Amino acid sequence: MDLKDGGGGMYNDFCSPTIDRCTFADNYSKGYGGAMYNYGSGPKILNCTFYRNGWGWYYYSEPNFRPFSMHGGAINLINSPAIIANTVFMENGAKGEGGALYSRATFPFQRPTLYNCLFYENIRWNPKATRVEEIGPYSSHVYGVINGDSVNNLYDIDPLLVDPAGADFRLRYESPCIDSGTTRKFAEIRWLPMPADDFYGDKRIVDGDGDGVPAADIGVYEFIPNLPDLGAFLQALAGAGEIDPAVAERLLAYVDDAQAALDQEEKETAISILNELIAEFRVSLNDTEIAQAIEIKIQAVIEEI
Repeated sequence: MDLKDGGGGMYNDFCSPTIDRCTFADNYSKGYGGAMYNYGSGPKILNCTFYRNGWGWYYYSEPNFRPFSMHGGAINLINSPAIIANTVFMENGAKGEGGALYSRATFPFQRPTLYNCLFYENIRWNPKATRVEEIGPYSSHVYGVINGDSVNNLYDIDPLLVDPAGADFRLRYESPCIDSGTTRKFAEIRWLPMPADDFYGDKRIVDGDGDGVPAADIGVYEFIPNLPDLGAFLQALAGAGEIDPAVAERLLAYVDDAQAALDQEEKETAISILNELIAEFRVSLNDTEIAQAIEIKIQAVIEEI
């Protein structure tokens, strides 16, 4: 979407909506805020994903496709005490400041607060360049002062989305976003609504990493531990030389059998097979860190079955 003055996807002027479980992708404006512009308002932006906003076409100069919107490739905040939580900002771009987020506040109470957000490969196109050869991408996530209460934000870490270019914003099993969002208790203390479901209709808070402390994932999607991803995890360990290929083959056979049982809606049988899998790798791998990591993954899958 293209908007001339600002906010390619949404424009908020002295209004404070709650924006929950939304994706903003491929929006741009010729003004400020590729995806969203906020003036004098305090929106809540929760459990969202902002991907590749702020980019546009230049027909008479190379490269033709590059950051196009002014300050704030994803979001522009002017005197806007926004609360942004559990949100991914990935590959957004601005030709001014703030590849992902730009904030200008007259008073401290107008600064935004960021909880448990992830920023990755957001850029600006050098606005102060005086020579063509100096123009180019520079890493730029947040420009401006944010509220001191902001906590647990991640920078320059790949969120490992399944296929963002294809609009698949689900998390891969090894994503750092899993269980890195706010807990339900934290959200309730700060008056952040925590929905029951994610963008795809799955349960919102799941103990995805199996550490016993359920927390929301960062972004629109909540990772649900499952047998296909458990199999992919074991294959990745074998590919990296962490476990012997023969051992991996035996372990994967249990995963296949458990999946076959689930396909027949035999949950108790599937759980029994996974418990046999735990016994098998304990014999094969002993009490190593790899064995402990595998058991955590398996227990997380059992919990969701």
